[in-house]
Amino acid sequence: MPGLRNAGFLTLIMLSTLLMGSSFPSAAVLLSAGADPLSLVSIRFFVASLVAWSLLGFFATSDEKRVSWNKACLIGFFQTFGVMAPVHVALESEAPPVVAATVFSNVLMVAGYEMFTGRRQTTPALLTAIALGIGGLILVTNLLAMPSSDDLKGSHLGVFLSLLAALSWTLATLLSKHLKVAGGWRFNAQQMLVGAVC
Repeated sequence: MPGLRNAGFLTLIMLSTLLMGSSFPSAAVLLSAGADPLSLVSIRFFVASLVAWSLLGFFATSDEKRVSWNKACLIGFFQTFGVMAPVHVALESEAPPVVAATVFSNVLMVAGYEMFTGRRQTTPALLTAIALGIGGLILVTNLLAMPSSDDLKGSHLGVFLSLLAALSWTLATLLSKHLKVAGGWRFNAQQMLVGAVC
């Protein structure tokens, strides 16, 4: 029934949002306990890829298209390693909410790119949304404040690393569209394994 399907979809959205959001503070806690950022990325995504592989039989659909390892390596490098490695280093000097908000600015980057290249129609609503997003990002990250050269937390290093992660995520999104990669459980397991190995 449509109602049940919609309820299930909303439940998955809520769970995925909570899990994604909780990964930032949990990583910050592990880093504060002395964990190495890059080693933590490798371990987390290696375990995640193993879990995804083990669940293929339960959740992968028969019509799910297989993705070549070449495509998985390319997208996995940008989407997993290129995003999460800078994020984990950024969390050493920046608060988790700031890092999370900055990383998710990749939506603004994708929308801006598609608008300027003519792939998305430029409308007042889109321009307003992008402007509000950029304004909110500046407020959250306090980018207008003058950094202190001897203060790591005030140097905006974490923000710049988070922006680098957002840019990498944007490239992964655009590559997925260009290569027509639909995703799925198998592909997610592949690209997470690639990110862990990198």
